[in-house]
Amino acid sequence: MFGIPSFFLFFFALSMALGLINDWSYLLWVAPLLGLLPVWRKIAFFGASDKRIAVAGKAVLITGCDTGFGHSLALRLFSLGFTVFATCLFPDGEGAQRLRQEAGSSCRLHVLKLDVTQDQDVAEAKEFVLKNMPENGRLIFMSSTFAFIERGNIFYSLSKNALEKYGDMLRHELKKFGVKVSLIEPGNYALATNIMPLHTIEQFWNKFDEETKASYSKTYLQSFVSYMNNQRNNGMHDSKEVIDAITDALLSQRPKARYLVATFREKFLTYASYYLPGFLKDLLFFP
Repeated sequence: MFGIPSFFLFFFALSMALGLINDWSYLLWVAPLLGLLPVWRKIAFFGASDKRIAVAGKAVLITGCDTGFGHSLALRLFSLGFTVFATCLFPDGEGAQRLRQEAGSSCRLHVLKLDVTQDQDVAEAKEFVLKNMPENGRLIFMSSTFAFIERGNIFYSLSKNALEKYGDMLRHELKKFGVKVSLIEPGNYALATNIMPLHTIEQFWNKFDEETKASYSKTYLQSFVSYMNNQRNNGMHDSKEVIDAITDALLSQRPKARYLVATFREKFLTYASYYLPGFLKDLLFFP
């Protein structure tokens, strides 16, 4: 994910923080960066191949297929010819029923119950997949740009940050077995996945004890709720680019370790959060 463009974005963000860029002078930085992108692309993808693996006889297990990315991905991969094991938290729910309707009489799409917090569900799903899986081979994890950007839901960011390291370590560990591991890092797709409902202050405030209310004022809470709702309302409406990235990670003979699927602004914030020292990040993002 981080290469030569990161280097220039770092200095671009640094210059902004120090007040060195004003008016239209930022073009003096952006123009060289854009000019070097083709060179970076050749370096970054040297030896890479656009060749795809054959789909016939391949199977994929997808978690979280009730809605969102998982549901869309299950339909996409089924249409491409994969055998799909689509796990749902609610196997009799609306999302699971839509998958079954799409599959029709085909035996290439299996809808399984899976609550990843329940050991028995995991064991039963594993047993079913092993009995019916034609071939294994790749692991793909759904991360997020919020693994790097320190704003929003702290627990969500923590889980995605841990997933980044987990994916990296697995990629190194499983390389000797020929298993490829990729991380998908989407930006804000809240509207496409419906993962983030609109919030009100009362939803949080009424759950706080007196000590917490004394620490966090309603004014502070209002700013947080407004930020989260604004994030939700400005999310991408279509998840196609994310599904395209996952599909490439599955089918490419040489998949990328990371797929950053985000707007230019989100990429800039991600690079800046990764590279900038703490005091500059605080100056830029938390004035």
